[in-house]
Amino acid sequence: MNKKQISFYQMCLAVQLVYEKYKTQIEAMPILKREFEKYLSLMATFEGLKQEQESYTRKAYDDRDRIIEALISLTIKLGNLAYVYASDKNLADLREKSEVPKSKLNIMALVTLDDHCRGFYNLLAAQDATALNEYQIAQTDVVAYKEYSDQLKALLAQPRAKVIERTQATSNIAEAISQLRTQFTKKLDKLVEAQQSEQAAFCNEYFAARTVIESRGKNTDTPDTTPDTPNN
Repeated sequence: MNKKQISFYQMCLAVQLVYEKYKTQIEAMPILKREFEKYLSLMATFEGLKQEQESYTRKAYDDRDRIIEALISLTIKLGNLAYVYASDKNLADLREKSEVPKSKLNIMALVTLDDHCRGFYNLLAAQDATALNEYQIAQTDVVAYKEYSDQLKALLAQPRAKVIERTQATSNIAEAISQLRTQFTKKLDKLVEAQQSEQAAFCNEYFAARTVIESRGKNTDTPDTTPDTPNN
């Protein structure tokens, strides 16, 4: 979620706390109770979508980090051995690919890392397996290296289905927020404001919770409090 959506979500949680505090009074008013129950239902949907998006994002980053870490680790292991092999065999291209340090691999853009690893693999795969084995370059490691390289390529490809899935998740959250905002401005705000004379404390706390807090910028600690209510 973006910063405005997070701010809106925090406001919703604040309203939920007010609801819990004044639940007895709210339940004594059937229409207000009904509209708060609609709000809670919409909020439950919003929570589910938020968790789904967070889970998807977290898994995507975890998968990416796992693949990159394994690929770089194996690049260093094979590179050290291949450098000695290439030096002995006078293979300039393989020797050059083999001596890229970990510090440089770690800061490569993913596209550059993918290109480097594929080039290194192609040079290794062209060598005699028995000759490589003499230098402790096992074929199991070479095969594993190809698999990690292919996984990185697939990650960079970003299949269209994944793009659609991520876009749909973002769209669903925006729709959930729109429905919640409508529930606030068209129903709850009006019903709660009507209770000002009889339930002043409840009314004041509700509208205090309904204030969306958004940062004005990175260089200030002063909050900008903007009520999420339309002009009447």
